[in-house]
Amino acid sequence: MINKKFLILISLFLILFVSGCVRNIFTNKKEAAINSKKVLLVVSPINFFDEEYQAVRNELEKNDIEVKIASIQGPIAKGLNGTETRIDLLTSEAKAEDFSAVIFIGGKEVELISDDDTLKLLAFQFKENNKIVAAIDNAPVILAKSGILLNRKATVVASLKGQLVSIGKANLIEESVVVDGSIITANSPAASEDFIRRIIEKIND
Repeated sequence: MINKKFLILISLFLILFVSGCVRNIFTNKKEAAINSKKVLLVVSPINFFDEEYQAVRNELEKNDIEVKIASIQGPIAKGLNGTETRIDLLTSEAKAEDFSAVIFIGGKEVELISDDDTLKLLAFQFKENNKIVAAIDNAPVILAKSGILLNRKATVVASLKGQLVSIGKANLIEESVVVDGSIITANSPAASEDFIRRIIEKIND
């Protein structure tokens, strides 16, 4: 006959083995969920607005969301106040399916580069893939020129309100942050905190 102590040991081993496997499955699922949250942060090659960039990036990373930096050229982008960041990929290389959201940061040169085809195509592709498309300060003008704001509610810095309506055919809303489905816009650096909070809420939905 099989020794009872041996059977008990085998039973305990099986229980521990199964519980360990279950724990690993849930841990791996949790890690996969965290790792799947990845955001593309788009900045101007020069003179992007440091305050917006830092506030948005810091809050994303605090929430375990991976951040990749993109621009129309690299390898380094420099903010208006001297912040430097390495460019992980060019906007021409980015693919919407690799990210949960794209966020366009404002900058002194945004209006000059807003006709860049890679920027407009990027916004359009994210929208077509039902991903979050967000822009702050003067960057919503990129969304307007991409065509994705047609009949959508949006906001922008005061000096570009006319373009948002005339070019983007958007429904201008006089609020600091506006959410219309997967499109999120904000009109100033002062709105950064609320802006990124809304984005994170959408990512976690």
